[in-house]
Amino acid sequence: MINTKKVLLITLAILIPVIAIISSIYLVRKGSEEVKGISEKVKSCTPYITNMMPNTASVGESYYFSPKIVGCDIDEVTLSLDGAEWLSIGEGRYISGIPTSFDIGIHRVVLTISSIGNSSRYIEYIAVE
Repeated sequence: MINTKKVLLITLAILIPVIAIISSIYLVRKGSEEVKGISEKVKSCTPYITNMMPNTASVGESYYFSPKIVGCDIDEVTLSLDGAEWLSIGEGRYISGIPTSFDIGIHRVVLTISSIGNSSRYIEYIAVE
């Protein structure tokens, strides 16, 4: 008479590793399948600013800051500015503006530098006198 517990145990002891090996082979082959069509490899970089923004501005005088951006190609980078309404970003990726008497005080300026997949924030305070 055959002992069913032993047969079941031996069957499971053989079947489980065989299934694991077969599924591993399947996943490896599926992962290396070539995708048909257009594929584009996305290059990721993290842009950041290495120079400091001037922290004082005078009423009626031009304020100018040209950030030195490193970590990415300059063509891949976009800038956005938040904070002082009298500041704007020019075409050459520079920040400029002329504060008025209504702007006297301390302004928190957040400059966000974005690229493909990554971004960094540069926070500075500008005192308008």
